[in-house]
Order: sequence, then C-alpha cells, then structure tokens
Amino acid sequence: MHKFFSPNSVAVVGDFTQPSGVDAKVVEQLLTHGYRGKLYPVTTKQEQIFGLDSVAKLSDLPHRIDLFIIPTDQDVVSLARRVVKAGATRVLLAGPELPALQQQKVSALLLKAGIKALGPT
Repeated sequence: MHKFFSPNSVAVVGDFTQPSGVDAKVVEQLLTHGYRGKLYPVTTKQEQIFGLDSVAKLSDLPHRIDLFIIPTDQDVVSLARRVVKAGATRVLLAGPELPALQQQKVSALLLKAGIKALGPT
C-alpha cells in the first residue's frame, strides 16, 4: 500500500483539455499539497500542464512509474489498456463512479494483468 499513498513517481494519464477535468484537478492538487516525487502528465494535447513538461506517450516515460492515475471522466477502458501495455503495477482510478459495465471491463483488464488498483469508489 505504500506505493499507493507515498509513490516516488506518478503518471497522470489524460487529455488535459478541460481545466475542470479530473486529470487537471489531480495534477493541481498534487502540486498544491506539496507532492515531492516525480510527476508526469501524459498527454498529446498540451506541452505543459501547470508548468510541468508533459509526456506524449507512456513509452516516453523516463523510468518505471510507481502509480498511474486514470481519470474516470475520460475513456477509462482505453486508458487502462495503455497503462497495462506500459507495464503498470498500480493504478488509481480517480473521479466519479463508473457505469457497471465499464467498471467490469476495467477491473477484468487490470486483474488479468496483475495490476493492483484502487477506485473510483
């Protein structure tokens, strides 16, 4: 559980097109509350998020990431597939509760890959 609550590195995967989106709010809150680890916004939509250089592809991340955060207000199944392919070991689903079918798909995908997950409720 330590890597969930005190990760050395976090990648927030999203499109970051809405300032009020879960992806942007997660990054903002991590910065506001003094997160001291490596923080990587992953998006092709913007070059910087809150002053942090964004990473266009998960394969461009410089090292193994302790925690991937997936916003539930976006295409969660697609984002989950991407983090599985990137070799994630821990995923936090952040945001509103998912519809049951979508939750089942994401849970099955992460479970099959052996990924520990928390959220969204």
